[in-house]
Amino acid sequence: MKTSDWKDEEIAIPEGLETRLEQLIDDLAQQEAQTKRRRLWIGSISAAASVILLLSAGIFFQTQQKRNMQLTANNIENPELAYIEAQKALEKVSVNFNKGINQLALVSEKMDKTNHILDKTFNNSIK
Repeated sequence: MKTSDWKDEEIAIPEGLETRLEQLIDDLAQQEAQTKRRRLWIGSISAAASVILLLSAGIFFQTQQKRNMQLTANNIENPELAYIEAQKALEKVSVNFNKGINQLALVSEKMDKTNHILDKTFNNSIK
């Protein structure tokens, strides 16, 4: 058998193969179109959610700013109230500052103990 003999032979194609291939191609095209629509839909929903989130955040911050301005205006009109509020704020700062100082004192004490132990250990090991 020569190598060119197979070129002369006709290959039998199963019946319905062409129809099945066309159907497969059509199904794949339909799936691709559905995937594109789904991606577009998800993108649209994401964009809408972002816009809603930005709008609601803007409204919230605008409301907060108006509220703060009203409180500031009330304090300016009533200096006694402003003084009391400032005193409360400074008292709160003082309490928190004192808590921090106390914690630093504890840490410093523990570090001193640790350094003392390390000094003893290293001095004994050197001798």
